[in-house]
Amino acid sequence: KANNVPELLASDRTREVLAKLVAGDRRRIVLFDSPPVLMASHATVLAGHVGQALVVVRADQTTEADLRETIGLLHACGHVGLILNAAGLAVTGRKFGAYDGYGHEK
Repeated sequence: KANNVPELLASDRTREVLAKLVAGDRRRIVLFDSPPVLMASHATVLAGHVGQALVVVRADQTTEADLRETIGLLHACGHVGLILNAAGLAVTGRKFGAYDGYGHEK
């Protein structure tokens, strides 16, 4: 029995469970939420089991160097997508409120 999460995630048992989750329908999407890639190895280990990864990038906080390192650590994954979070400006340059009256200008 594995006592630490990265060891458990790297196990053959995890590979078997993932195969069962997508069995019968290769279009099925299974999402895993993990700690930030640069803070823990969970996502790096999971990258070896999955075909895609989504990285949440916080606007004005995530550095280009950190993003490049993160993508490099996920190299075992077939595709890495990015989600931009906490962006404060629209294309027009006007600020939008966060969640209060979604989509309405302040």
